[in-house]
Amino acid sequence: MQGVEVNITDDGTLDMPDKILKQLDVVVASIHSGFKNPKEKITRRMLKAMENENVDIIAHPTGRLITKRESYDIDLEAVFDAAKKTSTVMEVNAYPERMDLRDAHVRAAVKAGVQLVISTDSHNADQLHFMKLGIGTARRGWATKSDIINTRNLKDMLRMLKH
Repeated sequence: MQGVEVNITDDGTLDMPDKILKQLDVVVASIHSGFKNPKEKITRRMLKAMENENVDIIAHPTGRLITKRESYDIDLEAVFDAAKKTSTVMEVNAYPERMDLRDAHVRAAVKAGVQLVISTDSHNADQLHFMKLGIGTARRGWATKSDIINTRNLKDMLRMLKH
């Protein structure tokens, strides 16, 4: 498999050309700047990114870093509605400093019919055990196996992605 995490820019476009993204198996998009933008702008950026046919997953959807940075102000209801319409998967990030989405957000996503993926945001193999934290968050949010795409075999999971 080949994939990438791309940045959602200030105007909601991606920082990598579509002609490259089309060649990949999975494209994860996330906001890495402009955290203090107004709610409407942050939400608009996220929605525009989800409209891109190459974006499969939105990573750390609220941008929080526990004890370092609060979540940015975003309309998660609008984001979940758009995720359902565009078949964009939302990440449950299990990295201890992120834990993003929170359990209440997971519950809202499940209620909206949004598919989720649990990931560790690991930067080395020693951090893969964080997956347990993401599973716990998903369970507290009432997510079941059918709500989480990476509970499936690779072939089925890839079929659930947009492109």
